[in-house]
Amino acid sequence: MKLKSIVINNFRSFVSMPTPLEFGDITVLIGPNNVGKTSIIKAISFFQQGLASGFSLDCRDTRKETEITLDLEKGNLTSFGLGKQIKESSLFRMYVNQLGGEFNLISYQDASGQGVLNRCTSHAPEHVFIPFFSKRKVGSYTESVVNFSGKLILPNLSNFAQKLVGLPAAHPSYKIYSSACEQVLGFTVCHVESNGGVKPGAFFPDGTPISIEQMGEGVANIAAFLYELTVSKEKIFLIEEPENDLHPNALKALLDLIIESSKNNQFIISTHSNIVLSHLGAEPRTRLYEIKNKNNSFPVEAAVNEISKNPGDRFRVLNELGYAFTDYQLWDGWLFLEESSAETIIKKYLIPWFVPALKNIRTVSAAGVTNIEPFFRDFRRLVLFTHLESVYKNKTWVLVDGDDKGKEIIHKLKSEFNDWPMEKFNCFQEVNFENYYPVFFSDRIATILLIADKETKRIEKKILLQDVCSWLDLATDEVKKELKLSAAEVIDFLKKIAKELNNQK
Repeated sequence: MKLKSIVINNFRSFVSMPTPLEFGDITVLIGPNNVGKTSIIKAISFFQQGLASGFSLDCRDTRKETEITLDLEKGNLTSFGLGKQIKESSLFRMYVNQLGGEFNLISYQDASGQGVLNRCTSHAPEHVFIPFFSKRKVGSYTESVVNFSGKLILPNLSNFAQKLVGLPAAHPSYKIYSSACEQVLGFTVCHVESNGGVKPGAFFPDGTPISIEQMGEGVANIAAFLYELTVSKEKIFLIEEPENDLHPNALKALLDLIIESSKNNQFIISTHSNIVLSHLGAEPRTRLYEIKNKNNSFPVEAAVNEISKNPGDRFRVLNELGYAFTDYQLWDGWLFLEESSAETIIKKYLIPWFVPALKNIRTVSAAGVTNIEPFFRDFRRLVLFTHLESVYKNKTWVLVDGDDKGKEIIHKLKSEFNDWPMEKFNCFQEVNFENYYPVFFSDRIATILLIADKETKRIEKKILLQDVCSWLDLATDEVKKELKLSAAEVIDFLKKIAKELNNQK
């Protein structure tokens, strides 16, 4: 079952919602603090969690009725106390009447207004919603395995150990869960023995257990989320700020898992992260919404606007989330290079002196051949997010050294991005870019390349590059002539790029 849309009236920051907010397989909500992102997620969660006596704090005007309307796609409704299937779609409304500052009636109704529903069950596997709120720190863990509570869906994650007990190593999903933990955390979170029964934890290579309480605070949140991703199917995840407690590289790995899981589940996510926005927003099945304070009023009155497919609008919201590298839209094309030495020589000398037609091409150093693939993947995703199409597919080149590692990376890129023209991924003929430096430095180059110690070699290469640049800065005819001869292969490649870009105009 999936949500099609929601309408919220008289709830927290929402006075009214003139048009329904329509959901995608992934829905991302952005906006400043205290404008209404949480209001949307919390409104949905009430259909499963029910209301506490303090709901009057969430009812915007206690003199009026709060109304939250969900439009559901076809699916199984046993979770709402109805033993039937939705054939097309149905509306489910939650009404809360207020009296004396506290609610005195809550009712759930279907579209006909005739059937009064129970709230959705909070027991797996019949539950619908899986909440991960921003305030998800665990106060304490339930340790008893006698009083088994692993099937409860609890926002505070206190029963995480019981969930892990229900996922033994022999379970078909355990391998998937363990692999996800290794990918995001670097180790597998499992249950370990405690004085009261069990707690979440892990094992050192020698078998020594360590409790999750001895790890970083974010580990429990991440591991619990990975568990739910692994075991859930046809569920709706309600997630606030998935970027919390996560290193950017781990966050990207987690977002990839969300994208994969969205084939079977639905995700509604609020975020302040440009990484989350661009990563998930590049997916065609994602819908993006910006929540703002209407007329900058106080108390806040929320307004919802869908982020358009216009590149300018997408650059704007990325910039508002702290992503400053948005001027790439001005470049004619892109050239990814393995090392800063290649970028420096190409950008400062080869293009201005021999291929000035490429003055508007952007060169990027990946600072190592192993970084080429993640750099290119992030670039492609950002382009898809901002333009919703591969506008740079025929205007982007990757060029690395011709050693075994370079050839391996190029082969991997061609396999992974097989929708891109294969001729865009290339290796130099030379194993080291230094061999394209002017002949004047040839003896020194040969000596440095024979150095065995990696750090010493790196330092000497850096000093060599500085000296080569100082020599080239003389810019005499003889200097230019020497560089033209030594870097002839690179210049020919640049001219080929210039010709292709010219033909595309």
